[in-house]
Formats: sequence, structure tokens, C-alpha cells
Amino acid sequence: MFIKEIKLHSTLKYVKDTDDITTVKNELINNNVSTQIVVDNANNICGIITDRDIIKVDSSKYSSTKAKDICTNTLLTISEYDSIDQASKLMVNNKCHHLLIVDKTNEKICGILSSIDIVNYYSNLHVGIDQTIL
Repeated sequence: MFIKEIKLHSTLKYVKDTDDITTVKNELINNNVSTQIVVDNANNICGIITDRDIIKVDSSKYSSTKAKDICTNTLLTISEYDSIDQASKLMVNNKCHHLLIVDKTNEKICGILSSIDIVNYYSNLHVGIDQTIL
């Protein structure tokens, strides 16, 4: 099974690298996601930020801490034509929960794959009904 066959959130969400943590937190909550792509003013990808990154910041520093200060700059990618097994191994080997999915040209980000997406995929295979967690 290929990554492109997994049901993912349909739209990618972005935050600016200069957004404070309160803004980022609200965006995660409002979009019901655990991670977002961080971009600069020219819309170049700077990294990703997760809810786990946010909980490491003292809440009294939310307004003075920017997304660029705590986002993960090392971006792990996987092709939409790679297998789910490859994605799982990449996550385990790098101790991460999110991968950016790139198209076959490796030039366009088409989505974010989370470990929950993989769990949902395997759960649906064995149960036979759609139990997608959004």
C-alpha cells in the first residue's frame, strides 16, 4: 500500500515563523491538528511545529516565543509513492510522529503523514470499517 492511498486531512495548514506560541496553539486547536508547517514571509518552509513542541514552552513565555524559535528545522519527507512500511520505519528510526509527503517530483508538499494516520490505516484493514480519527 502506498502513502497516497491513506486518507489524510485535505488541506495543509501553515503558520508564520514570526507567529507567537499563543497564535500557533490556537491554530492547532481551531484546525483540530497536532502539527503545522512553519513558513517565512516568502512562504518558504522553515520547519514544522507540533503540540509537543508547544508544551515544552512555559505558558508565561507564549507571547514572546515565536514559532521559528521552537519548530523542528530538520524536515523528514517521504514520497506519496513510498510504502506505508517505509514511512513507519522512517518514523521509528528517527523517533518522530510526522513526515512531510512530497509528490513524485519531490518538489511539492502534498500532505503530512502522522503516526495516527498509519494506526488508522491498519485499524481499518483489520476491523473493516472506517474509524478515522480527525
